[in-house]
Amino acid sequence: MTDHYDSGDPGRGGCERCADDLVFPEVEYRTAAAEYAAGDLAHAAVHIGFALCAEPDRPEWLALLDRLVDEAPDPLALVPFQDGEGSFLDAALRGHVLHRLGRIDEALDLLFAAAEARPDIPFLVWAPGWVSTPAAAASVDIDLVSSFLAERLRRHPEEPVADEEGIEELSDALPLARALFDAGRREPLFVFLTAAINRKLGRAAEALRVAEEAYGAAPCYLTALALAYAHESLGREERAQEFFARALELEPDRAPVGLTADLHDAAG
Repeated sequence: MTDHYDSGDPGRGGCERCADDLVFPEVEYRTAAAEYAAGDLAHAAVHIGFALCAEPDRPEWLALLDRLVDEAPDPLALVPFQDGEGSFLDAALRGHVLHRLGRIDEALDLLFAAAEARPDIPFLVWAPGWVSTPAAAASVDIDLVSSFLAERLRRHPEEPVADEEGIEELSDALPLARALFDAGRREPLFVFLTAAINRKLGRAAEALRVAEEAYGAAPCYLTALALAYAHESLGREERAQEFFARALELEPDRAPVGLTADLHDAAG
């Protein structure tokens, strides 16, 4: 993923008229709408960004941001940005602009960075919509997504996850994984990670469905391992041992020795 971004002040984008502290998001939205009506798209983008910090999935607020991007002569100029410099909000908004321009991988990279900087703001709610078409889902760099999912899993090794932070972090990541899986992405590491997130959230039956579909399409070490862990979570020890053994048959040099080790092994 790209560099980390400041998790503190979202920044003001050089807007002198925005010197006051962040006010109510509804006020920010109305200010953005007024700036848009006046033709000042750059300042409108600053204010709609502040509003979206409070409710990233508010439909009418996202619709205004989309209009700004679609009508701007230079959409990227709405969020001046240099990689590794700027705030979490700059990263999130720039990601949204790049999504509207069809640059999905760059958009996801920045969105992941914003979500890591401020996990308390559910920016990831945007991601499933970005990959909602078959063409968009097929174009995604699945290694980028897998790296992001693996990092969240590594931070929360317990199963099932019991702490509130872990539940929120994995729950926020799951819709994107589900959207890509439902769109037909079946890369083994991605499948393994998607099944693992489901299991850690207490969704063992869904983990089993994901693993079975992927294993049925392309049996391999990681899809067999995903099946083994899913059966284990459901208390089916004999079936779990069957697929642990099957994983070893497929790749004898890679012994399954636990999820954390498997994550490092698979990613390597």
